[in-house]
Amino acid sequence: MLMVVAVPGITAAASDGDARTILILSSEDSLHPFGHVTTDTIVAKLNDSFSADLTIRAEFMESSQTPDGPDEDVIASRLAAKYSNEKIDLVFATGPQALSLLVHKKATLFPGTPVIFTGIRNGNPMLKEMAENWGAVTTDYNVASTVKLAQALQPDLKRLVLVTGGSAFDRLWHGRAHEDLAASDIRLEVVDLAALPLDDVLRELGKLGPDSAVLYLTIWIDGDGHKYQPHVLVERIAKASAAPVYSVYPTSIGRGVVGGYMTKFETQGAYAAEMAVDFLKDNRVEAIRVISLPSVYHVDWRALERWNLDPERLPAGTIIANSDPSFIERYWDVVLAGLAVIALQAGLIVALLIHRRKLRQTHEQLRQINRHVEIAASSAKLGLWSWDPATGLVWMTPYCRTMLDLSPDDRLDLDTFLHRLAGKTGQDTKNAMVSAVLQDTLFQAQFRRSDGSGRKHWLSAVGHTTKDGPITHLIGTLMDVSDRRRAEIDADEQRRQLIHLTRVTVLGEFSGSLAHELNQPLTAMLANTQAAQVMLDDEEPDIEEIKEILEDIVDDNKRAGDVISRLRSLVKKEDVAFRDVDLNDVVDGVVELIHSDLIERHIELRTALDPNMPMVRGDSVQIQQVLLNLVRNACDAMSASENRQLTLTTDAALENGAGILVADTGKGVPPELQDKVFEPFITSKNHGLGLGLAISRTILKAHGGSIWCKQNPGGGAIFAFALPAAERRMAWAS
Repeated sequence: MLMVVAVPGITAAASDGDARTILILSSEDSLHPFGHVTTDTIVAKLNDSFSADLTIRAEFMESSQTPDGPDEDVIASRLAAKYSNEKIDLVFATGPQALSLLVHKKATLFPGTPVIFTGIRNGNPMLKEMAENWGAVTTDYNVASTVKLAQALQPDLKRLVLVTGGSAFDRLWHGRAHEDLAASDIRLEVVDLAALPLDDVLRELGKLGPDSAVLYLTIWIDGDGHKYQPHVLVERIAKASAAPVYSVYPTSIGRGVVGGYMTKFETQGAYAAEMAVDFLKDNRVEAIRVISLPSVYHVDWRALERWNLDPERLPAGTIIANSDPSFIERYWDVVLAGLAVIALQAGLIVALLIHRRKLRQTHEQLRQINRHVEIAASSAKLGLWSWDPATGLVWMTPYCRTMLDLSPDDRLDLDTFLHRLAGKTGQDTKNAMVSAVLQDTLFQAQFRRSDGSGRKHWLSAVGHTTKDGPITHLIGTLMDVSDRRRAEIDADEQRRQLIHLTRVTVLGEFSGSLAHELNQPLTAMLANTQAAQVMLDDEEPDIEEIKEILEDIVDDNKRAGDVISRLRSLVKKEDVAFRDVDLNDVVDGVVELIHSDLIERHIELRTALDPNMPMVRGDSVQIQQVLLNLVRNACDAMSASENRQLTLTTDAALENGAGILVADTGKGVPPELQDKVFEPFITSKNHGLGLGLAISRTILKAHGGSIWCKQNPGGGAIFAFALPAAERRMAWAS
């Protein structure tokens, strides 16, 4: 199994500014000390040495979790696929399984990439198969040296109990231990407890006598197939054993093991990182080489005491962990604390005197600062206020009181403040302020109020929660934004007037067509009326035919009335009213208005109305204005064309909603105006102002819609706009 772990906080960079990517490939999982201690040491060293983009990735092989060891083919395939498109500048490989993987797959896995190995035993035969730009930090994992420590501490030692498991890695250690013992001058009885169920191992260890010593290597998998973390299991081994336990791993120190001949994982990682730094800074390939670290004896003082082992028998240079401090060392903190108390009392007396003087100075400085802040806020037409929920009182600067017509001496509570500020909406505002305090969020609101002369003012209030220990306040500002609000209202009114003026202008351009549309029903009404008069002069008038004539007169009257009604709705200046609108009806209405104009201009009209069009939300008059403007532009664009064809299409499945497409066969939109055609004063007409499309975009934006143009494949241009369907109405339509 290959486990991928993101290494946090390791982004640094090579000093030359180039981005580098480093891969750390660990033989074991991320929980094993060898994996994470070595990785952490390498990462810390690289972070200290570089300052820009250095990316570090980590992969964990979990080699010892399977009985037969890692599947190198599977792991190599996954790594090759994962990093096929990523340049790896350097690989760290920790443990013998990583060495085996890269040696066997060096032709396909990171070919040509420098590799630094660590956690490798001196004399590992695979070191001879390394590539030229590979290096290693090796150490002396010699079982015989650890057994000699046991012989030194236990002069009567006769029996060595060898404890290891049944995984591939456990079996590797088992064979290595026997090889080391056979090559040494050690002559002890060896009791082999390899690959047994853990319960059997613990039971056998409990039977040992004082002439025995236990050498614990690793148990990744016991005889029953149960999996363990060897560095955690060592505590159970040491607790159950009736004889001292020794190990070859530094992570066993402090877990009940007496000690062993070993090299710390931090040391191995530091040497490997140093080698990488020398290589990365100057790209010196010769910096990557094989370094052999010496091992030393490490023991645990507490384990020596448990087994009553004489520390005088320790080999020279032995490193002792958790040693028992002397009397002075043990109680030095108490002595130091006593001296510190005496010095502290003397210092407090002096400090209190100094503090008293500084406090007076601070009060004066705060008074001056508050005054300066108040002057600055008033100059910016900004009032300051704060509310204390515990007392219910509100503090305000004099300028803030002036904005609310409050006297300088009024004692203010929250209700009075809100009555002057929010009026009838005071309770809702109070709820919002309380919610801001409870949830530690921003309070923000705008209010409209009238002063004593009846003049309207708009005020903007913003509040932030602050905490002084357990006490919470809401501190905020109050700003008079009346000038800005009036400017917004004036701008909105001018925009509405401009839209209305543009609509009337467009209708003026269609005046001839509209007059013709009115003249037809009026002429028909006159002719039918004259015919009826003649028939009534007959001695026996045809009553049925006269009824038909009167019905025709009524129909023509309705037709003329519809034209006038549409004109009135387009010309009238009314407030915008959002309702459900059928875009097919909008097209029909515009077609009736422009029918005669199209005939006069010799323009062929085609319509394609989608029967499944949803209703849209908007102002029908303004939507008609947009369509009229697009139709007018299309007609003008075809004035010089022989083929004059106008196509109006409704579509319920446009990307931005339901909409209308206006296609012409005119000259099209010049390429240089494609991205600017909807901006004000941009036009391709000789006498145009360039406001029609800009106003259309403004109208559609207010409706939550959009407008765009593109080239017509048959020549000319296509202008289209879309609006959200009514069932998906947005907040702007509420």
